[in-house]
Amino acid sequence: MRIAITADWHARGKDLPELRAQLDAMVRQCGTREVNTVAILGDVFERSQIGDNYASTGAIAAIVIQSMLGFVNHGKTITVIPGNHDCAGAGSADALHVLEGIPNLFVFRNAGSLYLRNHGQCLEHRSLWLPWMWRTDWSPIEVLTKGMPHTIDDYTEAILFAHVEVIGARMGGVQCCEVKPGKWQISREFLESLPVAHVALGHFHTRQDLTGGRGGYVGALRQLNFGEEGNPAGFEIYDTETRETTWIELDASPTYRTVEVSNPNLMPGKRTNEHLRIRYVGTQPIDPSVIAELERNEDTQLEVIVPRQERIQRAEVPAGIADDPHGLIGLWAGTQNPPVEATPLNQMYDRVHADARKE
Repeated sequence: MRIAITADWHARGKDLPELRAQLDAMVRQCGTREVNTVAILGDVFERSQIGDNYASTGAIAAIVIQSMLGFVNHGKTITVIPGNHDCAGAGSADALHVLEGIPNLFVFRNAGSLYLRNHGQCLEHRSLWLPWMWRTDWSPIEVLTKGMPHTIDDYTEAILFAHVEVIGARMGGVQCCEVKPGKWQISREFLESLPVAHVALGHFHTRQDLTGGRGGYVGALRQLNFGEEGNPAGFEIYDTETRETTWIELDASPTYRTVEVSNPNLMPGKRTNEHLRIRYVGTQPIDPSVIAELERNEDTQLEVIVPRQERIQRAEVPAGIADDPHGLIGLWAGTQNPPVEATPLNQMYDRVHADARKE
């Protein structure tokens, strides 16, 4: 059986056409690569109520439903679990209710065991499912070791599908997940010890192996912002017979790139990739005419970043200065780019302070 595994769509009104293009590309890829079933590991929607300031609930849901029907029309079954973005909280309805009623689509809200099947074909494969849960009475480890119908050793051929935080996993860049009491978390050591054949996780968007070659976070369907530069965008296909994983890169949705401008008054080169969003950054003021020209393209953002040494200087407060208003004003003024004259600010502070004492 060939399983398409995807996570973290984050359907939102801000970029619906781009999401639709990425989903259409995935549907086509699943059709040409003989995928039998689709597993969606949470965070289908950005918000539990689906709608936002950019688009209505109906408009956002329609894009997702259309894609689900595309999979079904190509003969695929679909299994979905809720992620933390899909859920409002314990006891509340999740956003996935809008998918109920789609033929051959199953929303799996409780942890448990399930045989993946493909309608019209005699194919099945055992799997374990661990959706996101807002609960503190049981941890994910307790659910997997105590809440399943069989012992964990009975699932040596199974796939674990989950939306969960793994302690020590990369959340983005070099930042790693720390222990947070009461959070829906699992240790990497426990994950590595599971005797399952494959692990597929949603939640953190950085694609990464956590089990010595047996899987981990599958990565997000697309990049959502500049904080996800470098993350691959797409989905994976897992073959249960060969136990091989194939990553399918999709480029129908924009990728993000930051370009440092050494001379802020020179016009950067024109973009050649229509699916690229560029953020031009520099440490000096940018000429207004250059800003106007760049911002004619809605995919372009401009930002002035503070040099690292200057940020460090801003964060350092000498001992004893915290109780000295003039000293604090002088410290702040001297770290601005360009520096600010402190004397007028000190005089203003003295006048306001004197008026306050009179009152």
